[in-house]
Amino acid sequence: MYKHKFADWRAKTEFNAPDAKLSTNLQKNVVEEKQQQKVKENRATVIKKPKPTMFTGRYLLQLLKIVASSATTTSSTSSSPTITTTTNNSNSNGDDNNDDHDDDNNNNDDNNNSSSSSSITELIKILTMKRKNHTKEICESFAATRALFDFDHHHHLNLRRGNKNVVAIIPGDGCRPYTSAALMLQVPKTWTVFSVDPAMGKKVSKLYHPRLHCIGSTLESLSFNEPPLNTMLMNANAVVILAVHSHAPLQTFWSSLQSLQKISHIPKIAVSIPCCGDHGWIQTKDLQYQYVDGEIKSQGSNTVLVYSVGI
Repeated sequence: MYKHKFADWRAKTEFNAPDAKLSTNLQKNVVEEKQQQKVKENRATVIKKPKPTMFTGRYLLQLLKIVASSATTTSSTSSSPTITTTTNNSNSNGDDNNDDHDDDNNNNDDNNNSSSSSSITELIKILTMKRKNHTKEICESFAATRALFDFDHHHHLNLRRGNKNVVAIIPGDGCRPYTSAALMLQVPKTWTVFSVDPAMGKKVSKLYHPRLHCIGSTLESLSFNEPPLNTMLMNANAVVILAVHSHAPLQTFWSSLQSLQKISHIPKIAVSIPCCGDHGWIQTKDLQYQYVDGEIKSQGSNTVLVYSVGI
């Protein structure tokens, strides 16, 4: 009886124990491999999918600073206001540095001022006019411009230095050029903006800004061969698209834009913030960045996509 139990004990010690030890080692190896794989995946996606940010109201503050700057300039003897933008505490690419790349365009001199005081006042009226979901729309528009400016900074395109002609096309801008106004208040006079939306209707006749062209038609009806768009494209150093919760056919437009021979050699950038369905997504390998901007007060519709070609 004693020998039998002792034999069983030795069998467990000599054979089962090593098996258990081997099993433990295998589990450790599997865990380590999974951790290493996760690190590799994180390294591969850290540029395209940085950590989501929290809502702090930075875009509302940005608009407030623009309004305050305009009011101060209007009351002074200067005829051209200084437009300032806020410092990006965390850029869209997930970098932890706090480089103030808006210094490239803060305190613009007379050569880089966006426009006259009266034109800026008209743009500010668009953004401050009471409307439904006002805060949400401000955040969406300024989030799109921020994504564009971050991309410009990180790729050293220098589009806001005032020495490059940029054509910006804003599809689905609404009955008033909302995102266009947010963009115009932050760029130099070398930028020309085309706001496209059939909802504008008769409001197209109103001149909000000398370099802001409002087109009351669908995006697919927009012709690249008609003035002033064709003239601007001929002299452009870059083309930009800002699609904020737009239902316009962005896929088709992006493809047709790339097929234009006269702008085949210049950078083309598309910033899209989709809202529902497939609208705002482009089936292409041109996607450079994809991240969630927590500053956009639209749960489930705060993903920012940045596409580019020719960079």
